[in-house]
Amino acid sequence: MTMEDQLLHRALTDSDTGLPNARFFDMERQSFTERSERYGFPVGVVTITCHSCGLDTFLEFSRRVADSVRRADHLARTDSSQLKLLITHRDTEMAPRIMERIHTLAESFEEEAFTVDVDWSVERAPPQPA
Repeated sequence: MTMEDQLLHRALTDSDTGLPNARFFDMERQSFTERSERYGFPVGVVTITCHSCGLDTFLEFSRRVADSVRRADHLARTDSSQLKLLITHRDTEMAPRIMERIHTLAESFEEEAFTVDVDWSVERAPPQPA
């Protein structure tokens, strides 16, 4: 890996979790939104916010969430206790199941009691047939 590649990787990766960071997420969201406008597929964001959890617990929860979603869904750490998941195409129809799976992960956590808010928003809806 070249020095330039290493610097780029560090600039776009959260040092604690190893996940992409907010900067990378915003770039990906912009890119997918532009493509969705061109090709007519939906884009959505699942926002996962942890409350009352320490750093170690958040890091372990982040790892479990990352293990439970597809790499193609673009999970990123966007704040100190927040993850966002960018989903596209038919996967947007799966948002309720994704949200349920994340709640189940949080509920099964035995290390520390904390709460999780999971919200869903559509960034770009598919065009409606005429």
